[in-house]
Amino acid sequence: MVLRKFNEELDQVKNEYDNMTKNNIQVGLGHGKYSGAALYVKSLMTRLERQKSHIEKLTFFDEQIKQDSLKKCDSYYQICRQFIVVVKLKEWKDENKEYEENPIGKRLDQHVLVRVEQSAPHRTPLLASKQGHLESNFDKGILKLIKETVLWKKLSSEGAGPPIYADEFVSSHKENLRILREYVMLVVRDYNLIIDSMDETEKKLFRKHLEEINLVISPGLQKFKWSSKNILEGFVRDCRRNCKELLDILKMYKNNRVKIQEKCLEIQQKVLIKIDKKNVYEI
Repeated sequence: MVLRKFNEELDQVKNEYDNMTKNNIQVGLGHGKYSGAALYVKSLMTRLERQKSHIEKLTFFDEQIKQDSLKKCDSYYQICRQFIVVVKLKEWKDENKEYEENPIGKRLDQHVLVRVEQSAPHRTPLLASKQGHLESNFDKGILKLIKETVLWKKLSSEGAGPPIYADEFVSSHKENLRILREYVMLVVRDYNLIIDSMDETEKKLFRKHLEEINLVISPGLQKFKWSSKNILEGFVRDCRRNCKELLDILKMYKNNRVKIQEKCLEIQQKVLIKIDKKNVYEI
């Protein structure tokens, strides 16, 4: 009974492995394309190890039958390990050969902000890029590299650690780049909130204010780069202060406009002539 359950668990692990590899199932939005799949297979290996340790402690089974099941478990374990080390790690390394040949740091020499010139559709409308919006101009290749490297380091015990160039870069820059990206995204969110809060008429009305904001933000589009660490903090602070001031003015304008509309409606509904029915009026 116990060995039958053990074999059923082995078959279930194998089925899950086959389903994941054949259908190329993507594992977790926060995980890398390759390391995410490897981490999922590692969880299957952990299940196999746990079940194997329980079976090895049992002494009331025929040793030959038990060994057959344990060999089956070992073969599945090796299949999973080969998938991690030989397949996924190799695929990731092959995709990132350019980083091996060219310094990764050079990719940080690009401006921190970029303006959207043309609206781009997105399957989630709230995430769609709109004309006039700002976007963080962080290199997506580096972002993928950081995600992958962090997870591959967790798989080092299986002989699937990340290459030295990736490990050194992530260890040195990961936290600083995370903070810088969050700083820049504060500016992006503040500015885009202003743009989204205004209709075409209001953009014309507040054109001078927008020009002043754009002047403050322009160094992020034309001058400051991700390698400009110390300067970026002051830049972000100035941008956020100016954005807040304009947003406060915009809110006050909208609130006063609503009040004026309410008063106009109130005036419209008022009777401005009082006629006393007992009096005779001559024109």
